[in-house]
Amino acid sequence: MAEDLLAKSLEKAAADPSYKPQFGQIMLASTIWVIGQIEGENPSERPVAELKIGQNVTFQSQQLPDGRVLVPFFSSLENLRAFINTQEYVNYLSIPATSLFRLTKGAIMVLNPAARVSGRFEPEEIAKLMATWPGDGRPN
Repeated sequence: MAEDLLAKSLEKAAADPSYKPQFGQIMLASTIWVIGQIEGENPSERPVAELKIGQNVTFQSQQLPDGRVLVPFFSSLENLRAFINTQEYVNYLSIPATSLFRLTKGAIMVLNPAARVSGRFEPEEIAKLMATWPGDGRPN
């Protein structure tokens, strides 16, 4: 298994709050895993799909009692599999974190929810973080 830099950075930020800005930049630069699928794509026919403008993407999410939406995402395929913890087949995507955050704007994001150390990010935190990313001042 390759080293999971994002998970290690999350652990470091949890132990040392002064590391949080560096963790944020590592997270934005990461390709992450999320349970979901591209509308109209059949993963069994085409295991690698490319998202095209105008296509819809659905992600596994949970609606909280207050109406807000929570979306789990993962630093590695291993962490995603640990979260599923079943033999059941699920569709998943590997996607740049910045793309996921644009597509899920307004959702609460949870990194590695089944791991020993996980991270929960409110929409305002994600928006502030995205504002630091080069070229992300564009409208969504």
